[in-house]
Amino acid sequence: MIREGDDIGWTPLHYAASMGKVEAVRLLLQHDTSGAYDLDKDGQSALHIAACLGYRHVIDEIVRSCPDAWDIRNLKGQTALHAAAMGGRVFVVMYILRRPNLEYLIKEQDTNGNTALHLAALHKKYIIIYRLARDKRVDRFATNKDHMTALDIFSVHKEVGYRAAKVKHVLEGSDGMPVFQDRVIDYKKRFDQQFVDDQPTFTRMSKKSIIKLQLLAAALIATVTFAAAFTMPGGYNNDGPNQGLAVLAGRATFQAFVIANSTAFGFSSLALVLHCLTDFRLDSHQARYTHMAGLCICIAVLGMVLAFGCGTYAVLTRTIGLGIFPYVLCGCLFIMYFMGGFLDPHTSVMNRCSSTRLVRNFLFDWGMF
Repeated sequence: MIREGDDIGWTPLHYAASMGKVEAVRLLLQHDTSGAYDLDKDGQSALHIAACLGYRHVIDEIVRSCPDAWDIRNLKGQTALHAAAMGGRVFVVMYILRRPNLEYLIKEQDTNGNTALHLAALHKKYIIIYRLARDKRVDRFATNKDHMTALDIFSVHKEVGYRAAKVKHVLEGSDGMPVFQDRVIDYKKRFDQQFVDDQPTFTRMSKKSIIKLQLLAAALIATVTFAAAFTMPGGYNNDGPNQGLAVLAGRATFQAFVIANSTAFGFSSLALVLHCLTDFRLDSHQARYTHMAGLCICIAVLGMVLAFGCGTYAVLTRTIGLGIFPYVLCGCLFIMYFMGGFLDPHTSVMNRCSSTRLVRNFLFDWGMF
């Protein structure tokens, strides 16, 4: 009864592993350890399911009772490391990489010759690709039965942006191995069905459209902030020893306005310069420059908003209600921006993952590690 499967071949151990119920897994394995080797109709064991879903404590319990469970393969010849790579479970992958006795899993291939790195590239798991490719034991140039490396597979997606450029750089290695574009094109039709992505992504926008939007935003910010520098809030002194100087120059809010306005103008100008340099760079460098220009524009927008608030408050200090209104408005705008991340069902914020993983994803998204 305890090893009897349902219509899809799932035993009680499969269900316990899929829900992360460590105590239930322990009790089931204490009764019969052979249940860890049972496969469902898709060829998945309880260890595969736990690895794909990222339940590390369940994995610990299974391998404690059955140390050789790491050798279990599904019908496609895939190990638990393959499952973790496809599921994007970075902590499970790192857990396996840190165990010397599991080093052999790194180079294991499935029936199609794919290693865990190949599958991570196939499913666009950026963090997994980055972690695996940086491990010296991983062969970045290993080929599957279609003679494709992980870099070849990832290049078929035609991802753009800083993250994609960074992943490609890691996959290429220090030797700078070129991408076999012609061979990838030949195999593209064969892999089309595997690369279908129903969710719209920002990376589908052409690079030209992104550059045009950034140029427009940077030019507008530079124009507005340049004009604001010569139309100071409060005007200028018309007589006396301070003739020609700003009337409110001594106020802290006015000084904050000047700093914020100068920051917005400087970073918007830098974004324009970066886009001018992209015409003379390779594609990978263009993606990096475009990413940097985007960051500059974000900082410029922030500076422009702060300059608006400080400038308004500087001339409306005595009218408290009107003076603080710009700050309240700016705060509401930022709150609405961050709320968008929680309302979007596709963002990682709504996923079941720890705070540490959210921080790791944020740092990787912005190219900090």
